[in-house]
Amino acid sequence: MLNENKIRLMTNLARYEDGDGKEDLKISKYYRSDYVGIGLFKNLILTMVGYFLLWVVIVMYNLDYIMSNLPKMNIPVVIFEFVLGYIVVLIFYSIITYMKCSARYLKAKMNVQAYYTELEGLSKTYGKEDQKKKKELLGGENR
Repeated sequence: MLNENKIRLMTNLARYEDGDGKEDLKISKYYRSDYVGIGLFKNLILTMVGYFLLWVVIVMYNLDYIMSNLPKMNIPVVIFEFVLGYIVVLIFYSIITYMKCSARYLKAKMNVQAYYTELEGLSKTYGKEDQKKKKELLGGENR
């Protein structure tokens, strides 16, 4: 006889494992600080690459103006503004990355916890069926 509750649980578990569960299970293997740290490190690299590429495009676009006014420019001030701009952009994106990674980690942990709760429920269903079968087998031998 088919147990509809068991089939429903197994279907929900399989659906979760094939969908969001893949990513959630990967995330839940990390400590929160490690997961956020990896996200911040990726943010550092990508922000640096993006910021420098943006400035390469800006400099290439304004190259004629820059070359004609280069003797008049105060180079230490330009470098300071460039570095200060990078730090501001990095802090801004780091805050966003921290919040995003923390929220994603907490959501994944809650989803995995619910997944394990459903697994325990499925395990209990199997345990009940096994006990029923043992009782039937043992009861049949005593007659």
